[in-house]
Amino acid sequence: MRSRSLLAVVALLVAGMAFTAGIRSGRVNAQDDATLTAAVVSGSCDSPGDVAGELRDLAPAEGGVLTSFTRIDLAIDELTGGDYAVVVSSNGDTVACGDISGNAQDVYVPVVATSDAGYSGIAWLHARDPQTQVSLFVAQGLGGSASSNNGTVEPPSDETPQPPSEDTPTPKAQVKPTRTPKAKASPTQESTGEVTTYKSPTYGYTMDYDATWTNVEESTNPTDNGPQDFLHLFNGASHALLFSNAADDNLPMDQVPDIMQGRLESDSTVSNVEVRTDDNGDEIKSSDDDSAIVAFNFTWTSQNGQTVDLYDYYHVYRLPGQQAVVIFLNEGPQQAYDQQGPVREKLENSITIPS
Repeated sequence: MRSRSLLAVVALLVAGMAFTAGIRSGRVNAQDDATLTAAVVSGSCDSPGDVAGELRDLAPAEGGVLTSFTRIDLAIDELTGGDYAVVVSSNGDTVACGDISGNAQDVYVPVVATSDAGYSGIAWLHARDPQTQVSLFVAQGLGGSASSNNGTVEPPSDETPQPPSEDTPTPKAQVKPTRTPKAKASPTQESTGEVTTYKSPTYGYTMDYDATWTNVEESTNPTDNGPQDFLHLFNGASHALLFSNAADDNLPMDQVPDIMQGRLESDSTVSNVEVRTDDNGDEIKSSDDDSAIVAFNFTWTSQNGQTVDLYDYYHVYRLPGQQAVVIFLNEGPQQAYDQQGPVREKLENSITIPS
């Protein structure tokens, strides 16, 4: 009976991963056919100068977000100490720009629209002395204009990213008990102030998210085992996904982390898969009767040979009496794992599971 349950786990995770490629997926909601290029230039958005560092062309990721990851041969102190800007162009014309400023090992730069094309986003500069890693995230319709403040985005003090070290940052990896959801009305989303509540239309679980997250996709997809509810959020630094899958009542939650690892390792675009460890050297992997948690580091290789070091953080919840589980996935660059900890935990704490 246990072997049969394990096969059910494999089936549900394979089905789920088809919808949760996050940063590494080639599936995209088309915005237009324009090819966007990017560069770090001397000067400012108002008076741009020569190219100081070419950035890789922006490529589509899940939901239509365009991304670019490049190391340039300039130290972050030089970039923040002088006059530099991040410029996004289409066919040679500037469509978005952000002046670089700040004084830290991690700097976030708003890249705001400068044309009617409506492209905007954020550039994350991370010190890799004597170089700088530039991670650029751009999409249409995110708001902002050329008149917006181009100063560095300052995160709350408890979310300020720390320089990475050889020691893996402490995760928030304790399994949380499921909770009875608050009473919700019938619509899938409800907004109260700046908080939106997503409610699974099929299974009734809920999650709250604030205005720092953009709803990239929300859908209910048919599968051989019934409908799969799916939510994809993006905050400029990481993706958050919440989705359901059919599962047996006796699903072995203690085996879910190993199945997740096997699923990653079977992906030909993924390498260097390892379970993340905390400051004590313990693997971030745990489970109880109703849920399981696991976090991975891995390297993803794109079709053009570009490699990106990513993390996946999974929290899988059993849905009592519903022959299903709900899976929470947070994915982003490995260097952002600790910085994304508070916002990841906030989403987790807001998840409610029907009893």
